Amino acid sequence: MTTRFPIKITRIGNSRGVRIPSAVINQLGLDRAGLTAEIRADGLLLTAQKNKLSWAETAQAMAQAKEDWSDLENASADGLADL
Repeated sequence: MTTRFPIKITRIGNSRGVRIPSAVINQLGLDRAGLTAEIRADGLLLTAQKNKLSWAETAQAMAQAKEDWSDLENASADGLADL
């Protein structure tokens, strides 16, 4: 679903900025994430960045993934031990 709404450009010091309605910020979770801007032929696309996980959340996600790291055991033969 595409929703369009007007945004005014405002002066912020020597720069310019835009105001995003709080309802949109809450809907997209922008209060916890930044934005990525992409210049396109037809305008500027703003996309919400994904939230970064904390160290604890990262460790938990890695544990839940149950990835096979057994091939990492062969890294001892790659010469790094001699450094």
